[in-house]
Amino acid sequence: MACGLLGIRQKIRCRTARQCLRSATLGNAITALENSTDLAEILGAEFVARYCAHSKVENEELNRIVTPWALQNFLK
Repeated sequence: MACGLLGIRQKIRCRTARQCLRSATLGNAITALENSTDLAEILGAEFVARYCAHSKVENEELNRIVTPWALQNFLK
């Protein structure tokens, strides 16, 4: 909701889902949130810092997992 509010305030035009997904990774999203002073203002700087710290740990753990799909498709 906060991102929607910022979009309205800043008159940001919507992109297509395909454009958004091209460069979308959890790591990129965390970095973008960390660098957003606007979202820190809306959500609170402490919340954003804690959320990003937790999300970084979660992302690092996720990146260490080899999924069955990856085993099947990449490690033949």
